[in-house]
Amino acid sequence: MKVLVYFSFVMLLILLFVRCRSSEEIVKFKPYKAKDYITKEIKVYEVKECLYPILDSIITKTEGCPMYQGLKNKIAFSFDILSDSTEFSIGVEYLPRFKNHARYTDAIFYYKGYDFYCGETFLDYFFKKTDRTIFINCIDSKKFQFEMHFRGDMDMFWWYNYINGQIINTTYGYCSEEPGGLILNK
Repeated sequence: MKVLVYFSFVMLLILLFVRCRSSEEIVKFKPYKAKDYITKEIKVYEVKECLYPILDSIITKTEGCPMYQGLKNKIAFSFDILSDSTEFSIGVEYLPRFKNHARYTDAIFYYKGYDFYCGETFLDYFFKKTDRTIFINCIDSKKFQFEMHFRGDMDMFWWYNYINGQIINTTYGYCSEEPGGLILNK
């Protein structure tokens, strides 16, 4: 009987120690160095009037967010149209931490003093091509490790669908008055 109790106790301890192993994965991240950056030429587009009401609304909501108050020179937006899709998203980016890496940034358009960085997919309905280009410093796509999100990143985003000539908002998340609060609507 003593042996059975002792054996049960040892097995319980072994099981407890096996379960105590951390399930968190540690990701090693090497901070980017100057040699990891390249200069990339990107196209400048002009946004068409059909997007003005949407962009005005997004800028108003962003400027009203306490987290971004007084940070106009440090905020940009990402504008991504999914390949072979009618869906597009717009997100707020905090520039000091936003690394325009070569893999995602192919163009830019300006609206009301803000920069909107874009991927490679464009719908002619939304943009006019220009002959202008600019140069940005960005992380070389060969050196890019993974997206690191910081407080404030991805707190505000909007998803839209373009169907039958209409732009329909499908999902959005915006900051609340509570610190760290994100309100998600579908």
